[in-house]
Amino acid sequence: MTCFLYAHHATLALMRHHTKKRDIVRPGVTRFASAFLTLQSLAAKRKQLTDMCCSPTWEDCKHTRTMKWKVARATIMSRAFWKNVSLCIKVFEPLVKLLRLADSDGQSMASMYGQIIETKKAIMLAVESLANDYKVITTAMESKMNGRLDTILHKAAYALNPYYSYTTASIFTNVEVMYGLMEAIEQFYHGDDDKQDKALNTDLPKFKKKEGMFGKVAATRAITNQNYNAGEWWATYGLQTPTLMHVALRILNLTTSSSGCERNWSVFEQVDAKRRNKLDVRRRDDLVYIQFNGRMLDKRKKYSSSCDVLLGEGASTAQDWICEDAYIHDEMGETEDDNAMEPRRSQRVRDLHEVEEFVSDDEDDVVPINEDEIEFESDDDVVGNGIEETSGNGEEDRMQP
Repeated sequence: MTCFLYAHHATLALMRHHTKKRDIVRPGVTRFASAFLTLQSLAAKRKQLTDMCCSPTWEDCKHTRTMKWKVARATIMSRAFWKNVSLCIKVFEPLVKLLRLADSDGQSMASMYGQIIETKKAIMLAVESLANDYKVITTAMESKMNGRLDTILHKAAYALNPYYSYTTASIFTNVEVMYGLMEAIEQFYHGDDDKQDKALNTDLPKFKKKEGMFGKVAATRAITNQNYNAGEWWATYGLQTPTLMHVALRILNLTTSSSGCERNWSVFEQVDAKRRNKLDVRRRDDLVYIQFNGRMLDKRKKYSSSCDVLLGEGASTAQDWICEDAYIHDEMGETEDDNAMEPRRSQRVRDLHEVEEFVSDDEDDVVPINEDEIEFESDDDVVGNGIEETSGNGEEDRMQP
């Protein structure tokens, strides 16, 4: 439907006339959730779109005979379509809220795990407790969440956040949550048994029972405050439990990220984002260069770790897979034959500067020649037609080459 409306000038102008120049499709508003925003925009303009389909201008459009026009009109006038749009908005709205929390610049670790649980509850209400639909959605959520948003840090933050732990008593009896909290404390005070014992057996019971400063009226009212911050709450009311307070401050002040849902994977675009537009050109180029080379090095390390390097021992030793019985001399020890394997200069090849000093190996076998005994041809000989004529007895010599 949206493709048909935006594909022609006449339909686009008619749609903007009825919607008072407001577009339906809203891409690029955020780095994710464009589909949700488009559906939300469609639902808000349902009446204007139906009025457009009933107008005479729509009927007189030159594209009325096309199949796409008929499909677009049937979609806009369909009640089932708008019912499904409303259902999608109810399902996606808590998910978009969760993604925005993860992508925020604030200290979102304190609320992440609790927000996931609330998102699942909101989806169950949206699908009207239909088991099949709810299972499909939650299965897709858990496939992305496992190993990313259900770590011991998320569970520990969920237990240490009084916004959830003081309003939901079942948190301290949840095996997975409490086990994650214990694992986080043990790793935080790794190797220090005394601090682990104090945090788990002394400070944690005080936090559960709201003893001391935890039980103050101001501490309870601060949880429901609009500007509530879990880290600041612990820094104010957790002074009587310093061992557990250090763990809570470190975990609750962490941030999260929604990079897995990003559409922009360009190194240049990530560095030159709107939030960092105050960078000068030189510094921006340096950041892009460093990020790109860092990814190249990581890729090369992964490739090198998957390859076996063949190391040679030198050219003096033939490998057993090249030459049979190559290592026999290693077993017999050093002998005079070892020198035969060393590279040597050829006896028949000499460098240019050694030509004058070259002596043939067969010098003793050469017979000395007396130049007086050699008969040379006369310069007066006549050569014609390949036959040499001589005076004297008139004998014909053989043809000379």
